[in-house]
Amino acid sequence: MIKFPGHRNYIKGTKTLWRMSAAPAVETLYQHAEILSATNSNFTEHQDKFKTILLGVKGSEKAKRLASQFIARFFPKFPELANESLDAILDLCDDDDINIRKQAIKDLPLLCREEMKEFLPKIADVLSQLLQTDDPGELHIIQNSLVSLFRKDPKGTIIGLFSQIKNGGDIVRERAIKFLYLKLQAEGSDLLDKQSEVLLIQEIKSTLTDCSAKEFQLFMTILGMTKLPSSVNGQTEMAEAAMTMAELDKPFDSSNKESIDRLIHCGETAAKYFSGRVGSTKFFQYFCLNVLPEFHMIVQNDAQTRILKLLAIFACYVGTMSQAKKATSNIYDTLILFMPLPPDDIDAANNSETEFEFTKVECLLYTFHVVARHAPDFLTENSVLLKDFRLRLQYFARGNQGCMKKLKEFMDKKSESELQSEENQIKLLAHRSTTNIGILIKDLFHSPPSYKAKIVLSWKQSQSAQKIKRKAITFDKTESSPTKSANTNRSRNLYAPPTGKYSSSINNYNSRNGKNGGGKSKNNRFY
Repeated sequence: MIKFPGHRNYIKGTKTLWRMSAAPAVETLYQHAEILSATNSNFTEHQDKFKTILLGVKGSEKAKRLASQFIARFFPKFPELANESLDAILDLCDDDDINIRKQAIKDLPLLCREEMKEFLPKIADVLSQLLQTDDPGELHIIQNSLVSLFRKDPKGTIIGLFSQIKNGGDIVRERAIKFLYLKLQAEGSDLLDKQSEVLLIQEIKSTLTDCSAKEFQLFMTILGMTKLPSSVNGQTEMAEAAMTMAELDKPFDSSNKESIDRLIHCGETAAKYFSGRVGSTKFFQYFCLNVLPEFHMIVQNDAQTRILKLLAIFACYVGTMSQAKKATSNIYDTLILFMPLPPDDIDAANNSETEFEFTKVECLLYTFHVVARHAPDFLTENSVLLKDFRLRLQYFARGNQGCMKKLKEFMDKKSESELQSEENQIKLLAHRSTTNIGILIKDLFHSPPSYKAKIVLSWKQSQSAQKIKRKAITFDKTESSPTKSANTNRSRNLYAPPTGKYSSSINNYNSRNGKNGGGKSKNNRFY
């Protein structure tokens, strides 16, 4: 049953017209409509005829459909019967016959003429409730009626939609958000004026405190369509919203996949708005001090890579850190997980296979290079640690150099068109990654270590060069009915970026004593 404050089903004891008389015949409805059409003034003299038309909503199937059309047509002429008119059509929106419902839903926006706009938020609320229908045709009509309301009064329509987004059931909430997203994506500024855009931003902000990851993604995308991100203050608000959603005030739980997904998604959302004027320090410190100590416990390889990519991006915009040395230590401890020491046994090294994860090393090496400049004594005050680090750098550098050489040889044999394939683009990305690693290792191998080199992260360079477009949010064609649950427990469906691998065998490592030796490397990864 449709309900909102003011509707007769919501307020007990409201007297209704159709309980006073029998429903009129179809012929009677036509006769009264003809009389009203011929009337140019003194409509009050024919109020009884309009009341008879109102009674038509209790008649036959044809009578109900005619009554709906005639009520919408003559409604403005009888403002004293406005509430009764709205109640009558709302009754038809609840009818068991889908064709009657469709007719009433089409007619509802006609009640919102300029002189009667006070009904519009209520009608938008009702149409939002009706979004839960399982019939695609009916759903299409409901959406068209909502668009019609948007064109009449976007502010009132937003009020009605968010009444159900905040208070409606899961299906209604999901479809109302989806409708809002799709229509704004398609028509944008054509649907919103300045006042309605301000209201939309306010409503979304108030809803972000209690939404699922999927809803958060949609809301942030909608906000991105507004003028909010066009200012530094707006960008800051967007980043802070993502930080709030990420729950940075809570401990990191490496065993909870939902918690990891939430952190990654919020980080990727916030990363769009970080810049030289919008700092990433809060996010960066959380990653360094809370996530990295638990990093080895994260079992999903893709999650590991996405976290490290975010860490590197955050490092680009980090400000003054309160615990720079602790952060540097945690970054170093994670880095050496992927930068092994050279084997002591030359024969064993020749027959061993070492896996190098270049993208992860690029992320961590870059982050270490950025943060360690704020704690330069981290390496220099501990000679044992520095010696160990240089051995790792040297070993990795030789494997990196061999891989870079093979990639260069491969690319030199390909034409420009051949390099555009997905597989070869991965190899180009791999070459940029190994090049960056080489530059950073060279800088860190100075005595004392230097932190002067500048690089562009390999995947950011790729996105800039190729102008890769972000994939639009898509929805399943079949509407599902989720299990009723609290908003905070709604399922999180996260976007997963494409991944790829480049494999090569490298046998050009020379041992520290100058003899030929070293391990084979396989499955060198680039994501």
